Amino acid sequence: MDPEKTIVRCSDCGTNNRLPKEKLKDKPLCGKCGSTLHPETVIVKCSECGAKNRVFKALLKDQGKCGKCHAALKTIPFYDYVVETTDKTFDTEALSFPGPVLTEFYSDNCGYCHMLTPILQQLAKEYMGRLKITKLNIDRNPMAASKYQITSTPVMILFNDGKEIHKMMGALQKGEIENHLRPFL
Repeated sequence: MDPEKTIVRCSDCGTNNRLPKEKLKDKPLCGKCGSTLHPETVIVKCSECGAKNRVFKALLKDQGKCGKCHAALKTIPFYDYVVETTDKTFDTEALSFPGPVLTEFYSDNCGYCHMLTPILQQLAKEYMGRLKITKLNIDRNPMAASKYQITSTPVMILFNDGKEIHKMMGALQKGEIENHLRPFL
């Protein structure tokens, strides 16, 4: 496919429409049913002034500018799923990542950890482009668990630039997790 074009699915008839990226802002119409297309967007927080900017998902790789201060927006790679990490991949997946990372330290035999799984998957979809969510099994990966003094599960740690910036313990509801994350995103 042409790198200057993107696919936008019509929410009314389900048709995939191939559009030039520059047409995304012009309220494009579906080629089959004629209804207005609504390309997916994500919110990108400006690292300079903190303003939240709505950016078309198809344009994330392009160098956008903040609508308030006009600084270049630094977008992080987005993941709409929870990434499983190990002792070997933890530094790359969590600590070296160019944005905030929420890591759940869990155990297979922890019922509360299993309750968190669908919540974290939902958060990964809702916060893609602003937050990466990973999980690490402490039974199979004792080095990272030991480094962060994890003795019980579930524990969630928010990292940014390789540093621990916030720790949450226990099985929290989605709203509680979002309340903890809000000051840091």
